[in-house]
Amino acid sequence: GLYFVFHENILRYFRPFDHKEPFYVYAYMLPLFTMPWLPIFIGALITSAASWKKLDKNTRWLIQAMLLIFAFFTLSGSRRGYYILPILPFCMLLAAVFLTEAREIVGEHRERGLRIQKLVLITIAISELVLIPIAVWILVNKMNWRLPDNLGWSFFVVGLITLLAGISTYKISAKFLPGHPLQTILVLIIMAGILQGGFFTWQYNILESRRTEKPFTMKVNAVAKSLPEDRVVFWRKYEETMIFYMKLDPPVKWLNDEHSLQEFLKSDQPGMIISQGRYVTDSIASMLPQQPAFAETCFRWESPDRQLKKMKAWLINPDVSQIAMENKGVNYAK
Repeated sequence: GLYFVFHENILRYFRPFDHKEPFYVYAYMLPLFTMPWLPIFIGALITSAASWKKLDKNTRWLIQAMLLIFAFFTLSGSRRGYYILPILPFCMLLAAVFLTEAREIVGEHRERGLRIQKLVLITIAISELVLIPIAVWILVNKMNWRLPDNLGWSFFVVGLITLLAGISTYKISAKFLPGHPLQTILVLIIMAGILQGGFFTWQYNILESRRTEKPFTMKVNAVAKSLPEDRVVFWRKYEETMIFYMKLDPPVKWLNDEHSLQEFLKSDQPGMIISQGRYVTDSIASMLPQQPAFAETCFRWESPDRQLKKMKAWLINPDVSQIAMENKGVNYAK
């Protein structure tokens, strides 16, 4: 409701309570989000800075809008990489201006940008065709990593199709657009479209199968919905994603000091405490059941810091006859 609108927008901007990324986070996230068109975008920025007086008022407005959006999100107290996404349409419009602007404005920057862009896309396609499948095979067969099925094949197929489509488009366009700048642009659009389409419609879904937060939340929610609402609490901070999946109504209860945790544990009613592992210090762990009832899966390739951020849930005074525990490996503890 309106409470979350205020809490997640106004309050978070001026009085951040989490998501406190460094102020420079967008300086490296924005280039990442402009992939695979980063070389063209960088060329557009360089050209705009060098030819500012020659730009028309619409292009100047476009750049000013980009700077305003970038500054707005950078000045926010709460920052996460994807918050900057509203700037992307403006970035791509500037890239389009760079590709279509008169030569006296863009000079040699456009040809240089197109050459670099072509090299980047070809390198990505070859990596998907050869290097990534080999790396996946080594990780699975030599290092015993548990990677998703068909991951290597998905990269091989997408890389192969991208290269074949790029070569075919180049030969066909050479007959109709010989020597025209649109010939190179058309090839790049086809290759980038296949790479992005293959990732978001196939590879992303394969990688998504290794996400751990949602499966963990679903298991927790199967038990939490059998508990009184005020007996499901978060320790130190609540997790927005879990609240969304669990469909918890605000205000969500959370505990932020040992006294409030002790008061919660004094009750004889069944309850659940949910927390990131990094917030469970030795003194807090001594107050909780020895083992959590649920623990988010950790993979061997994840860093120690990432593993500490994984979620855990402890059941307090569980009423086994009331709570349907259908998940294997659940730990009951008093």
